[in-house]
Amino acid sequence: MSTVNDLLNADSRQRSGLVQWGEQVPNDKPGIYIVSLSLDIDENNCLLETAPINHGIVTKWLRRAPRFKLDGKLNPSPEAVARRLSEYWLPDESILYIGQTSGPMRKRVNQFYRHKLGNSGSHSGGQWLKSLSVLPETFVHYAESPDPELSEYRLMQAFMVGVSASTRKRLRNNDRLYPFANLEFPKLRKQHGISKSTL
Repeated sequence: MSTVNDLLNADSRQRSGLVQWGEQVPNDKPGIYIVSLSLDIDENNCLLETAPINHGIVTKWLRRAPRFKLDGKLNPSPEAVARRLSEYWLPDESILYIGQTSGPMRKRVNQFYRHKLGNSGSHSGGQWLKSLSVLPETFVHYAESPDPELSEYRLMQAFMVGVSASTRKRLRNNDRLYPFANLEFPKLRKQHGISKSTL
């Protein structure tokens, strides 16, 4: 189990700041950003036992991506998709996503905010985050880095090492212990059975 500070310490980073989801990151430097349920950099709190998947949002996702397949089958139900997403939820982790950018953090995080679930293009790789009903209550912690790709690698490694034994047992892909909304690292994708999920 990890706090934001645990991950930043793995790369000898200090947090540059934080904003609530939807607020602009006032920083134009390259760096890393962490989406978390926790406001506190030193606490792994505000945990949720089950994934807060918004079925209405999932329904819109399926309409937006008409070729969407679950385990190779077209037209899965929103309930089936929500169940599959839930199998990747880490109930004792507050960190939901780790990202990096070699460009301005302000621009990259804004792209994340604007991305619609089911669209291709910028930030579709983290789009599972958009299925959550609690997204407006999350926080974006960010830190400048001269080598964001290396920083992200170190943070992801630290996160995976910290995943508890109980969570390892319950995850669908327990050999790929990524935060809920990270779909691959660095080239290994979660084997989630979802395909054609973007236009």
